[in-house]
Amino acid sequence: MSGRLDRRRLPVTASRTHKRPPGLRRFAGAVTHTRIELAVTDRVGVDRADTVPIATGPDRGRVVISLGPAADRGHALPDLQPGDRLEVAAELEVALDNAVGPGGPPRSQAGSVGVPYGYTPGIVAGLRLVAGSPEAEAGAVIATGRAMPLRLTAGQRWARLLVEDAFRIGEHTAAALENARVELVISASHEDARPGHVLLLGGGPNRRDRDRAGQISVARLRPGSSKLPAGDETKQLRATELPATGVPRSAYSLPLPGLRRGEQLLVHSCLRANSTPAGRSLPVGTRLFLADSPTQAEPDERSYAALISPAAGRVVDGGLGDCQPGAGASSYRDVGVVRIRENAVRPVYLNVAAVAGEPGDLPEAATGAVDLVQGGWLNVVRIAPTEPG
Repeated sequence: MSGRLDRRRLPVTASRTHKRPPGLRRFAGAVTHTRIELAVTDRVGVDRADTVPIATGPDRGRVVISLGPAADRGHALPDLQPGDRLEVAAELEVALDNAVGPGGPPRSQAGSVGVPYGYTPGIVAGLRLVAGSPEAEAGAVIATGRAMPLRLTAGQRWARLLVEDAFRIGEHTAAALENARVELVISASHEDARPGHVLLLGGGPNRRDRDRAGQISVARLRPGSSKLPAGDETKQLRATELPATGVPRSAYSLPLPGLRRGEQLLVHSCLRANSTPAGRSLPVGTRLFLADSPTQAEPDERSYAALISPAAGRVVDGGLGDCQPGAGASSYRDVGVVRIRENAVRPVYLNVAAVAGEPGDLPEAATGAVDLVQGGWLNVVRIAPTEPG
Protein backbone atom coordinates (compact mmCIF):
# COMPACT_ATOMS: atom_id res chain seq x y z
CA MET A 1 0.00 0.00 0.00
CA SER A 2 1.40 3.40 -0.86
CA GLY A 3 0.31 6.95 -1.37
CA ARG A 4 1.53 10.50 -1.27
CA LEU A 5 1.78 12.39 1.99
CA ASP A 6 0.09 15.72 1.32
CA ARG A 7 1.88 18.51 3.18
CA ARG A 8 -0.83 21.10 2.48
CA ARG A 9 -3.01 22.34 5.32
CA LEU A 10 -6.57 21.50 4.35
CA PRO A 11 -9.66 23.24 5.73
CA VAL A 12 -11.40 19.92 6.45
CA THR A 13 -9.06 19.18 9.32
CA ALA A 14 -8.97 20.72 12.76
CA SER A 15 -5.94 19.57 14.75
CA ARG A 16 -5.98 19.45 18.52
CA THR A 17 -3.48 18.28 21.07
CA HIS A 18 -5.01 16.61 24.12
CA LYS A 19 -4.70 18.79 27.20
CA ARG A 20 -4.59 17.37 30.67
CA PRO A 21 -7.81 18.04 32.53
CA PRO A 22 -7.18 19.88 35.82
CA GLY A 23 -9.83 18.08 37.84
CA LEU A 24 -11.00 14.61 38.62
CA ARG A 25 -14.49 13.48 37.66
CA ARG A 26 -16.33 10.48 36.34
CA PHE A 27 -18.28 10.72 33.08
CA ALA A 28 -21.73 9.15 33.13
CA GLY A 29 -22.96 8.35 29.65
CA ALA A 30 -26.64 8.57 30.66
CA VAL A 31 -26.59 12.32 31.40
CA THR A 32 -25.69 13.53 27.92
CA HIS A 33 -26.85 13.11 24.34
CA THR A 34 -23.25 12.76 23.21
CA ARG A 35 -22.35 9.36 21.78
CA ILE A 36 -18.69 8.42 22.09
CA GLU A 37 -17.39 5.29 20.40
CA LEU A 38 -13.78 4.11 20.77
CA ALA A 39 -11.75 1.71 18.63
CA VAL A 40 -8.15 0.60 18.16
CA THR A 41 -6.23 -1.41 15.59
CA ASP A 42 -5.69 -5.09 16.28
CA ARG A 43 -2.16 -6.10 17.31
CA VAL A 44 -2.11 -8.90 14.76
CA GLY A 45 -3.20 -8.26 11.19
CA VAL A 46 -2.24 -7.34 7.67
CA ASP A 47 -3.13 -3.65 8.03
CA ARG A 48 0.35 -2.68 9.19
CA ALA A 49 3.95 -2.68 7.96
CA ASP A 50 7.13 -3.47 9.89
CA THR A 51 9.52 -1.62 7.57
CA VAL A 52 9.39 1.31 5.18
CA PRO A 53 11.95 1.87 2.40
CA ILE A 54 14.13 4.97 2.66
CA ALA A 55 13.88 7.04 -0.52
CA THR A 56 16.28 9.64 -1.88
CA GLY A 57 13.59 12.31 -1.66
CA PRO A 58 10.67 13.07 0.69
CA ASP A 59 7.92 12.94 -1.94
CA ARG A 60 6.77 9.36 -1.42
CA GLY A 61 4.86 8.02 1.53
CA ARG A 62 3.61 4.57 2.54
CA VAL A 63 0.58 3.50 4.55
CA VAL A 64 2.03 1.69 7.58
CA ILE A 65 -1.05 1.26 9.81
CA SER A 66 -4.72 1.28 8.84
CA LEU A 67 -7.94 1.18 10.87
CA GLY A 68 -11.07 0.44 8.83
CA PRO A 69 -13.99 -2.00 8.69
CA ALA A 70 -13.52 -5.21 10.70
CA ALA A 71 -15.58 -8.04 12.10
CA ASP A 72 -14.60 -7.15 15.67
CA ARG A 73 -16.35 -3.96 16.78
CA GLY A 74 -13.43 -3.00 19.03
CA HIS A 75 -10.99 -3.17 16.10
CA ALA A 76 -13.17 -1.44 13.50
CA LEU A 77 -13.52 2.24 12.70
CA PRO A 78 -16.87 3.33 14.21
CA ASP A 79 -19.64 4.12 11.73
CA LEU A 80 -19.51 7.70 10.48
CA GLN A 81 -22.19 10.28 9.69
CA PRO A 82 -21.99 13.89 8.53
CA GLY A 83 -21.41 16.09 11.57
CA ASP A 84 -19.30 13.52 13.49
CA ARG A 85 -15.82 14.29 14.75
CA LEU A 86 -12.97 11.80 14.97
CA GLU A 87 -10.22 12.27 17.54
CA VAL A 88 -7.31 10.17 16.24
CA ALA A 89 -3.97 9.22 17.77
CA ALA A 90 -1.32 7.06 16.10
CA GLU A 91 1.70 5.71 17.97
CA LEU A 92 4.66 3.97 16.40
CA GLU A 93 8.20 3.03 17.36
CA VAL A 94 10.72 3.77 14.61
CA ALA A 95 14.35 2.64 14.56
CA LEU A 96 17.37 2.82 12.32
CA ASP A 97 18.28 -0.49 10.70
CA ASN A 98 21.89 -0.77 11.78
CA ALA A 99 23.72 -2.72 14.46
CA VAL A 100 25.30 0.42 15.92
CA GLY A 101 23.46 3.74 15.98
CA PRO A 102 25.47 6.82 15.00
CA GLY A 103 27.83 7.33 17.95
CA GLY A 104 26.08 4.62 19.97
CA PRO A 105 27.41 1.55 21.86
CA PRO A 106 27.70 -1.93 20.37
CA ARG A 107 24.60 -4.10 20.67
CA SER A 108 23.97 -7.82 20.73
CA GLN A 109 21.46 -7.68 17.84
CA ALA A 110 24.14 -7.35 15.20
CA GLY A 111 22.02 -8.39 12.25
CA SER A 112 20.13 -5.88 10.16
CA VAL A 113 16.83 -6.52 8.42
CA GLY A 114 18.01 -4.81 5.25
CA VAL A 115 21.27 -3.23 4.16
CA PRO A 116 22.96 -1.35 7.06
CA TYR A 117 23.54 2.39 6.74
CA GLY A 118 25.19 5.08 8.84
CA TYR A 119 23.10 8.19 8.18
CA THR A 120 19.97 9.53 9.89
CA PRO A 121 17.01 9.80 7.47
CA GLY A 122 14.40 12.49 7.52
CA ILE A 123 10.99 11.22 8.61
CA VAL A 124 7.57 12.79 8.00
CA ALA A 125 4.28 11.27 9.16
CA GLY A 126 0.62 12.18 8.90
CA LEU A 127 -2.90 10.85 9.33
CA ARG A 128 -5.66 10.80 6.74
CA LEU A 129 -9.24 9.58 6.46
CA VAL A 130 -9.95 7.84 3.16
CA ALA A 131 -12.73 5.84 1.51
CA GLY A 132 -12.61 3.05 -1.01
CA SER A 133 -10.99 -0.36 -1.27
CA PRO A 134 -7.77 -0.77 0.75
CA GLU A 135 -6.32 -2.70 -2.21
CA ALA A 136 -6.43 0.47 -4.32
CA GLU A 137 -3.28 2.51 -4.82
CA ALA A 138 -4.91 5.41 -2.95
CA GLY A 139 -8.47 5.75 -1.75
CA ALA A 140 -10.65 8.82 -2.09
CA VAL A 141 -9.38 11.24 0.55
CA ILE A 142 -12.08 12.51 2.89
CA ALA A 143 -9.74 14.47 5.18
CA THR A 144 -5.98 14.93 5.49
CA GLY A 145 -4.11 15.79 8.66
CA ARG A 146 -1.03 17.91 9.14
CA ALA A 147 2.41 16.61 8.15
CA MET A 148 4.54 16.01 11.23
CA PRO A 149 8.34 15.73 11.02
CA LEU A 150 10.21 13.39 13.35
CA ARG A 151 13.79 14.50 13.92
CA LEU A 152 16.38 11.99 15.11
CA THR A 153 19.45 13.62 16.64
CA ALA A 154 23.05 12.43 16.44
CA GLY A 155 23.52 9.16 18.31
CA GLN A 156 19.81 8.35 18.35
CA ARG A 157 18.66 4.96 17.07
CA TRP A 158 15.16 4.57 18.53
CA ALA A 159 12.39 7.16 18.46
CA ARG A 160 8.69 7.21 19.29
CA LEU A 161 6.18 8.79 16.96
CA LEU A 162 2.88 10.15 18.27
CA VAL A 163 0.57 11.87 15.77
CA GLU A 164 -2.73 13.36 16.93
CA ASP A 165 -5.41 14.93 14.75
CA ALA A 166 -9.12 15.63 14.64
CA PHE A 167 -11.31 15.16 11.58
CA ARG A 168 -14.78 16.68 11.16
CA ILE A 169 -17.00 14.69 8.82
CA GLY A 170 -18.62 16.86 6.18
CA GLU A 171 -21.45 16.12 3.77
CA HIS A 172 -20.53 12.77 2.22
CA THR A 173 -22.74 9.99 0.90
CA ALA A 174 -23.38 6.96 3.07
CA ALA A 175 -21.58 4.81 0.50
CA ALA A 176 -18.46 6.96 0.76
CA LEU A 177 -18.39 6.69 4.55
CA GLU A 178 -19.33 3.00 4.77
CA ASN A 179 -15.82 1.71 3.98
CA ALA A 180 -13.86 4.63 5.41
CA ARG A 181 -10.57 3.99 7.13
CA VAL A 182 -7.92 5.98 8.98
CA GLU A 183 -4.36 5.59 7.71
CA LEU A 184 -0.97 6.53 9.11
CA VAL A 185 1.37 7.49 6.27
CA ILE A 186 5.15 7.73 6.70
CA SER A 187 7.85 9.05 4.39
CA ALA A 188 11.54 8.35 5.11
CA SER A 189 14.26 9.87 2.95
CA HIS A 190 17.95 10.71 2.67
CA GLU A 191 20.10 11.69 -0.28
CA ASP A 192 22.42 8.72 0.41
CA ALA A 193 19.62 6.16 0.42
CA ARG A 194 20.21 2.98 -1.56
CA PRO A 195 18.05 -0.08 -2.35
CA GLY A 196 17.70 -2.20 0.78
CA HIS A 197 17.85 0.73 3.23
CA VAL A 198 14.77 0.58 5.48
CA LEU A 199 13.34 2.15 8.60
CA LEU A 200 12.14 -0.35 11.21
CA LEU A 201 8.57 0.14 12.43
CA GLY A 202 6.97 -1.13 15.62
CA GLY A 203 10.11 -3.09 16.51
CA GLY A 204 10.66 -4.56 13.05
CA PRO A 205 9.77 -8.01 11.71
CA ASN A 206 11.72 -9.82 14.44
CA ARG A 207 9.54 -8.59 17.31
CA ARG A 208 6.67 -10.75 18.55
CA ASP A 209 3.22 -9.67 17.37
CA ARG A 210 1.93 -9.16 20.90
CA ASP A 211 4.85 -6.82 21.69
CA ARG A 212 4.63 -4.71 18.54
CA ALA A 213 4.74 -0.99 19.29
CA GLY A 214 2.32 0.66 16.91
CA GLN A 215 -1.42 1.33 16.77
CA ILE A 216 -4.14 3.79 15.81
CA SER A 217 -6.74 4.76 18.42
CA VAL A 218 -9.90 6.72 17.62
CA ALA A 219 -12.74 8.35 19.51
CA ARG A 220 -15.85 9.19 17.50
CA LEU A 221 -17.93 12.02 18.95
CA ARG A 222 -21.54 12.48 17.85
CA PRO A 223 -22.41 15.32 17.51
CA GLY A 224 -19.02 16.64 16.49
CA SER A 225 -19.43 19.82 18.54
CA SER A 226 -19.20 17.76 21.75
CA LYS A 227 -16.10 17.71 23.90
CA LEU A 228 -14.34 14.78 25.46
CA PRO A 229 -15.05 14.73 29.19
CA ALA A 230 -12.44 14.99 31.89
CA GLY A 231 -11.24 11.84 33.61
CA ASP A 232 -9.58 10.45 36.71
CA GLU A 233 -5.92 11.36 37.00
CA THR A 234 -2.83 10.67 39.07
CA LYS A 235 0.58 12.35 39.08
CA GLN A 236 2.09 10.13 41.77
CA LEU A 237 5.21 8.32 40.61
CA ARG A 238 5.72 4.81 41.95
CA ALA A 239 9.43 4.63 41.02
CA THR A 240 12.27 7.13 40.88
CA GLU A 241 14.68 5.39 38.53
CA LEU A 242 14.94 2.68 35.86
CA PRO A 243 18.08 0.51 35.88
CA ALA A 244 19.28 -0.24 32.34
CA THR A 245 18.58 -3.94 32.72
CA GLY A 246 15.52 -4.30 30.50
CA VAL A 247 13.37 -5.13 33.55
CA PRO A 248 10.13 -3.07 33.69
CA ARG A 249 8.90 -1.16 36.73
CA SER A 250 5.46 0.17 37.58
CA ALA A 251 5.53 3.97 37.21
CA TYR A 252 1.87 5.07 37.58
CA SER A 253 -1.32 3.31 38.64
CA LEU A 254 -5.02 4.15 38.90
CA PRO A 255 -7.74 1.97 40.45
CA LEU A 256 -10.74 1.20 38.23
CA PRO A 257 -13.58 0.26 40.59
CA GLY A 258 -16.84 -1.13 39.25
CA LEU A 259 -15.88 -1.85 35.65
CA ARG A 260 -18.84 -3.00 33.56
CA ARG A 261 -19.18 -5.00 30.39
CA GLY A 262 -19.15 -2.68 27.38
CA GLU A 263 -17.51 0.18 29.29
CA GLN A 264 -14.89 2.04 27.25
CA LEU A 265 -11.66 3.53 28.57
CA LEU A 266 -9.81 6.39 26.89
CA VAL A 267 -6.31 6.64 28.32
CA HIS A 268 -3.62 9.33 28.13
CA SER A 269 -0.28 9.22 29.95
CA CYS A 270 3.08 10.96 30.09
CA LEU A 271 6.31 9.68 31.61
CA ARG A 272 9.32 11.96 32.04
CA ALA A 273 12.83 10.50 32.18
CA ASN A 274 16.37 11.88 32.39
CA SER A 275 19.49 9.91 31.41
CA THR A 276 22.02 12.60 32.37
CA PRO A 277 23.09 10.68 35.53
CA ALA A 278 23.88 7.66 33.34
CA GLY A 279 26.10 9.78 31.11
CA ARG A 280 24.93 8.10 27.93
CA SER A 281 21.92 7.54 25.74
CA LEU A 282 19.57 4.77 26.88
CA PRO A 283 16.41 3.47 25.20
CA VAL A 284 13.31 3.91 27.36
CA GLY A 285 9.96 2.27 26.70
CA THR A 286 6.47 2.46 28.20
CA ARG A 287 3.46 0.18 28.23
CA LEU A 288 -0.10 0.68 29.51
CA PHE A 289 -2.21 -2.28 30.60
CA LEU A 290 -4.89 -3.47 33.00
CA ALA A 291 -3.50 -5.17 36.10
CA ASP A 292 -4.49 -6.97 39.27
CA SER A 293 -2.35 -4.73 41.51
CA PRO A 294 -0.60 -1.34 41.38
CA THR A 295 2.80 -3.05 41.51
CA GLN A 296 2.28 -5.28 38.47
CA ALA A 297 4.89 -4.29 35.87
CA GLU A 298 3.91 -6.48 32.89
CA PRO A 299 0.69 -7.76 31.31
CA ASP A 300 -0.12 -11.24 32.56
CA GLU A 301 -2.36 -13.57 30.55
CA ARG A 302 -3.12 -15.47 33.78
CA SER A 303 -4.31 -12.35 35.63
CA TYR A 304 -7.92 -11.52 36.37
CA ALA A 305 -7.59 -8.24 34.46
CA ALA A 306 -6.66 -10.21 31.34
CA LEU A 307 -9.91 -12.18 31.57
CA ILE A 308 -12.18 -9.13 31.36
CA SER A 309 -10.34 -7.24 28.59
CA PRO A 310 -8.88 -7.96 25.14
CA ALA A 311 -5.19 -8.60 24.37
CA ALA A 312 -4.46 -9.88 27.90
CA GLY A 313 -5.18 -6.43 29.28
CA ARG A 314 -2.78 -4.56 26.99
CA VAL A 315 -3.89 -1.02 26.19
CA VAL A 316 -0.91 0.45 24.32
CA ASP A 317 2.77 -0.34 23.87
CA GLY A 318 4.61 2.89 23.18
CA GLY A 319 7.83 1.16 22.22
CA LEU A 320 11.39 2.41 22.70
CA GLY A 321 12.74 5.92 22.36
CA ASP A 322 16.28 7.00 23.15
CA CYS A 323 16.67 9.14 26.27
CA GLN A 324 19.76 11.27 25.71
CA PRO A 325 21.93 12.88 28.41
CA GLY A 326 22.32 16.61 28.73
CA ALA A 327 18.97 17.40 27.12
CA GLY A 328 16.92 17.56 30.30
CA ALA A 329 13.91 15.32 30.82
CA SER A 330 12.43 13.50 27.82
CA SER A 331 8.66 12.98 27.66
CA TYR A 332 7.11 9.64 26.67
CA ARG A 333 3.41 10.08 25.92
CA ASP A 334 0.88 7.35 25.20
CA VAL A 335 -2.73 7.28 24.02
CA GLY A 336 -4.87 4.15 24.02
CA VAL A 337 -8.40 2.79 24.28
CA VAL A 338 -9.91 -0.44 25.54
CA ARG A 339 -13.40 -1.93 25.81
CA ILE A 340 -14.23 -4.05 28.87
CA ARG A 341 -15.61 -7.51 28.02
CA GLU A 342 -17.04 -8.61 31.38
CA ASN A 343 -18.24 -7.05 34.62
CA ALA A 344 -15.40 -6.84 37.13
CA VAL A 345 -15.98 -8.46 40.52
CA ARG A 346 -12.39 -8.03 41.69
CA PRO A 347 -10.10 -4.97 41.90
CA VAL A 348 -8.59 -3.89 38.57
CA TYR A 349 -5.96 -1.21 38.00
CA LEU A 350 -4.64 0.74 35.03
CA ASN A 351 -0.84 0.72 35.15
CA VAL A 352 1.96 2.47 33.30
CA ALA A 353 5.16 0.42 33.30
CA ALA A 354 8.50 1.71 32.06
CA VAL A 355 11.74 -0.01 31.07
CA ALA A 356 15.27 1.20 30.29
CA GLY A 357 17.67 -0.67 28.04
CA GLU A 358 16.86 -3.27 25.43
CA PRO A 359 16.52 -6.96 26.32
CA GLY A 360 19.59 -8.69 24.87
CA ASP A 361 22.05 -5.83 25.40
CA LEU A 362 25.65 -6.88 25.89
CA PRO A 363 26.77 -6.85 29.57
CA GLU A 364 29.03 -3.83 29.05
CA ALA A 365 26.08 -1.91 27.62
CA ALA A 366 23.66 -2.79 30.45
CA THR A 367 24.98 -0.24 32.96
CA GLY A 368 23.61 2.94 34.48
CA ALA A 369 20.06 4.05 35.19
CA VAL A 370 17.50 6.58 34.03
CA ASP A 371 15.90 8.94 36.53
CA LEU A 372 12.11 9.28 36.51
CA VAL A 373 11.13 12.87 37.26
CA GLN A 374 7.97 14.71 38.24
CA GLY A 375 5.74 16.29 35.63
CA GLY A 376 4.12 13.19 34.18
CA TRP A 377 0.62 11.83 34.66
CA LEU A 378 -1.89 9.07 33.98
CA ASN A 379 -5.44 9.99 32.99
CA VAL A 380 -8.41 7.75 32.14
CA VAL A 381 -11.87 8.71 30.86
CA ARG A 382 -14.48 6.06 31.61
CA ILE A 383 -17.37 5.96 29.15
CA ALA A 384 -20.41 4.08 30.38
CA PRO A 385 -21.87 1.25 28.26
CA THR A 386 -24.37 2.47 25.69
CA GLU A 387 -25.98 1.16 22.55
CA PRO A 388 -24.00 2.15 19.45
CA GLY A 389 -25.41 5.14 17.63
